[in-house]
Amino acid sequence: MSQDELHSAWAAMTAELGDESLSGQQRGWLAVTQPLGLFEDTVIIAAPISSPGRHSNLDCARC
Repeated sequence: MSQDELHSAWAAMTAELGDESLSGQQRGWLAVTQPLGLFEDTVIIAAPISSPGRHSNLDCARC
């Protein structure tokens, strides 16, 4: 599977989940993830993290 196909499949899967099956927190987390690759039948995803002592963009929205 090419990177383009993986990104297309990821976008289709996240759209298929819909707003009703996920909480707001889950939708927010899913929105910032992206697929990195495929290992056998598992998609490896990346999600941003914040460093200790530093606020992420989501943390700052609550400041």
